Amino acid sequence: VTLNISKGGLGIRTINPVDPGSKVEVRFCLPGYTSDLKATSRTAWSDKQRGGMGLQFEQVDSLDQSVIDNFIDQQVLN
Repeated sequence: VTLNISKGGLGIRTINPVDPGSKVEVRFCLPGYTSDLKATSRTAWSDKQRGGMGLQFEQVDSLDQSVIDNFIDQQVLN
């Protein structure tokens, strides 16, 4: 479950968060878009008690990053 998203990463809810600094490959979709987005990320924070972690994008295809950027920009306008 996604808690939040920014142009630079994701906050996710999980019962098995990984340690900070861990490399994580993520695949997700955004409302209104039909294809999955992919990113290589690192765990920025992890909270086992609350069941979540933050992922900072490290490598994202330029087209996928454009989709993320446009989605975030649209959320700010609404």
